[in-house]
Amino acid sequence: MPSSKLCFAISRMNYPMKDELLMENALEQFQHLARQKFLAGIIEHNLDGTKGLDRMTLLQKVDCCKEEVMDLWFYLYAIEQKLLSPRKEEQCG
Repeated sequence: MPSSKLCFAISRMNYPMKDELLMENALEQFQHLARQKFLAGIIEHNLDGTKGLDRMTLLQKVDCCKEEVMDLWFYLYAIEQKLLSPRKEEQCG
């Protein structure tokens, strides 16, 4: 079931949303979520500060990007299957 935060955000949006508003909302959410995710990654992978993105080789970064693309593929595939499924989607309640 979608989070109540998401349901609230959906309920207060005006549809159709203008592209400029969609862009502003997307950038605001990205900045907030990306910062949290990045800081959590530091805690998980580089707490002592001896590693980090700037210390990785280009090939290490490419390998990490490829892993992220694979994860993204499976998320998109799962969403696609859900959209193609005849079952009723969960709704905000």
